[in-house]
Amino acid sequence: MRLTQPPISSRADCHAFDVRAQLRYFFTSRAFREYWSATRTKRLVAIADNGPEAAFFRLAEEVYREPIS
Repeated sequence: MRLTQPPISSRADCHAFDVRAQLRYFFTSRAFREYWSATRTKRLVAIADNGPEAAFFRLAEEVYREPIS
């Protein structure tokens, strides 16, 4: 059986889905949530608005603000 790679756009979607899932897991930890909250200001100052870190931090912030289930 040959495994095939999904198209590039699908891989990006899968990657974002996987990252969100992992972040949801991280944010179930009270210690990680406290760390994320405590370092928010430093993250905003330390990164370029349009760089890859900024995109990741925006994604993580979206997940952080989701209700915990």
